[in-house]
Amino acid sequence: MNSSPASVRRVEPLALDWRSVRWDGGIFDTARRPFTAVVEGTIRLPQYLVLATLQGGAEALAVRAECGHRYRGPERAGAVSIVIPNCERRLQMTGVRAHWASLAIDAAAFGDSIGQTCASNIDDAFLFALLSEMERLHAQDGTLDASYCEAMSLAVVQHLQHRHLARAAVSPQRDFGLPRWQLRRIEEYVEGNLGRVIRIADLAGLCGCSAAHFHRAFRRTCGMTPLEFINHRRVRRAVAILQAEPAVTVAELAERVGYTSPNYFARLFRRLVGIGPGRYGESG
Repeated sequence: MNSSPASVRRVEPLALDWRSVRWDGGIFDTARRPFTAVVEGTIRLPQYLVLATLQGGAEALAVRAECGHRYRGPERAGAVSIVIPNCERRLQMTGVRAHWASLAIDAAAFGDSIGQTCASNIDDAFLFALLSEMERLHAQDGTLDASYCEAMSLAVVQHLQHRHLARAAVSPQRDFGLPRWQLRRIEEYVEGNLGRVIRIADLAGLCGCSAAHFHRAFRRTCGMTPLEFINHRRVRRAVAILQAEPAVTVAELAERVGYTSPNYFARLFRRLVGIGPGRYGESG
C-alpha cells in the first residue's frame, strides 16, 4: 500500500514572533528572524506553499529540491518562493535578517493543474502584495476571518494556475454563467448559513463544479465574487439585527452573522453601510 511522504517543515534556528492562522483548506504563517549567521532547513508538505520575504533577506541562499530545482544567490525583500506538494526542499541561508509570510493551500484546490518544479526568489508582485496584506491585517486584528482566508487562497490558486503551473492534458471547463436554479440554491444556502463559516468549496459543490470554475462563473453571472455576495448578505442581516436589537455589541453581532474577526466585520459594515455598526446601533 502506498503512503504519502512524511510532512516536514523544519528550519533552524527557529524564527521568532511566529503567528499562524488555520482554516479548512489552508494555513497562513508569519514570523521574524533577527540577525542569524546560518540558517538551515528542510521543507516537505502535502500542500502548495507560497513564501514571501516581506522585509530584509539573506546575504546568500542555496536551495536544492527533489524536483530538480536549484537556486544559489541572495534573498531579497519582495522575493517569492513556491514549493510544490511532496517535494523535499533543502535550504541554507547565511547572513539572515528577515520578516516573512507564507500561505499553504491544499493541493486538491488546484484540480488538474500540476506544478513541475519549485521556484525560489522570483518576482511576483501579486503574490507579494497578497501575503503582505494578510500579514498587515493579522497584525492589526490579531486574527484573520476564515471566509477572507479562503477567498485569498482561491485567488492564489487561480493566479498560480495561469502564471506558474502547467495544465494537465484534460478538456478545460468553459466559463459559462450559472443557471437560475443554481443561483437560487446558492442564495438559499447562504441565507440559511450566515451565522456559520461558508466555504466557497461548499457552494461549488452545490453546483457540481470546482471552486475555481464556480468563482469565475458566479462573477460572470452576478458581477461580484462569491465572497462579496456573502458579505453583502451578512451585512444586510446585521442591519436587521441592529434595528431589532440596538444594544447588541459589535463582537456579538459579528459572531451572529458569521465573522470570526469583529474588526474585519466592522470595516466591511462601514464600507457597505457608510457608518460603523456601533454608531448605527446608537442612531437607531
